[in-house]
Amino acid sequence: PQDYAQAASWFRKAADQGDARAQCNLGLRYYNGQGVPQDYAQAASWYRKAADQGYARAQYNLGVLYDNGQGVPQDYAQAASWYRKAADQGDARAQCNLGVLYDNGQGVPQDYAQAASWFRKAADQGDADAQHNLQLLMTTGKTPALMPPPVPGMNQPESVDSLYEQIIKAGASIGLHVWRPIAIKLQSADMMAKVRSQAELGNAHAEDVLANCYSHGWGGLPQDDAQAAHWYRKAADQGDDDAQNNLGSLYELGMGVPQNRQVAYALYDIAATKGNPAARRNRNQLEQKLSTKDLESAEKLEQQMRADKYPTAAIIGFLTKKELDRPENSAEQMHAASSLRKKNNTVSQNSPWPMRPAKQPGETTCNTRCINGSCWRTYDDGRHVHLNIAPSIDPFSGNMTFDPPPC
Repeated sequence: PQDYAQAASWFRKAADQGDARAQCNLGLRYYNGQGVPQDYAQAASWYRKAADQGYARAQYNLGVLYDNGQGVPQDYAQAASWYRKAADQGDARAQCNLGVLYDNGQGVPQDYAQAASWFRKAADQGDADAQHNLQLLMTTGKTPALMPPPVPGMNQPESVDSLYEQIIKAGASIGLHVWRPIAIKLQSADMMAKVRSQAELGNAHAEDVLANCYSHGWGGLPQDDAQAAHWYRKAADQGDDDAQNNLGSLYELGMGVPQNRQVAYALYDIAATKGNPAARRNRNQLEQKLSTKDLESAEKLEQQMRADKYPTAAIIGFLTKKELDRPENSAEQMHAASSLRKKNNTVSQNSPWPMRPAKQPGETTCNTRCINGSCWRTYDDGRHVHLNIAPSIDPFSGNMTFDPPPC
């Protein structure tokens, strides 16, 4: 059984013998009050013992204490010094926090180039906060847009525009942390015309990009959920799992399409079986809200979608049948329902926030719902947080993913 007091006792025995990892872990127990009384000064003392031995995690933790003034006087210069020691050893969290200090000019001279450099080191390790911070630097003009690491099978681009042109032609995944700068570049009429032209020719990646621009109001386009759904639908029909997941989110929320959780579940599950992590997360959360009957209905719809050449056509048929099957339908209502095949842009005012999760002893829990990098999160204490998540590349599939940080 879990026993923090026993853990602290054994960590202390090893820490007293100079084991840096045990010293850091004992400091963490004092920081969190697990198995010992919460005591930031004791945490700082044990972190320092490990940090002085070069233990990167302890150096980062000690930097956090100086950054926040917990157990030690607040001292940004000391925070920067300890962050740097851990950052030089490759600790992504320390690299990100050191970037923040350079961005704000706290403890070090304000230097956006240095901030971008440290954010990028952390971003390239997949740190979501660093990716977001790097995007903010680029989109606010504090630093020019940076090129991503080389994308397999593509030439190293000379500019964001040239990178984007390669992506549209090849349908390749976008490189690390450049999604939003690319979207901003799309404000040029010439580039936007290229995207739309490729989308109208049936390029699934261009269709997905155009849908994203409408979904977020990027690229000089108005924010338009109905248009986003239209282009996600086209890409989804070609098997694009990101588009299938995003279209599922629109159906779950009733944004630009009639709200229907069975349709959302079917889309999530199709994308999830292709290895899409966001779809898997969305499906698992939605499954908890559906009745057995609704799940059975969603599974039947999914079977039909998989068998259909154009899967989203099965959705229109499913929604039309549900409307026609309603006993209260008059002849006029039934006639109106048939227009679903032509008009599929009803916008619901339902909140995008997911359900509040149950509290779990000793941990913070949350539910998160994402449409690409735009995520809505509800915590177990009722807090609502909107997150903008930077993309990363799945090293196994090469696909772009948007993974929100832990609760």
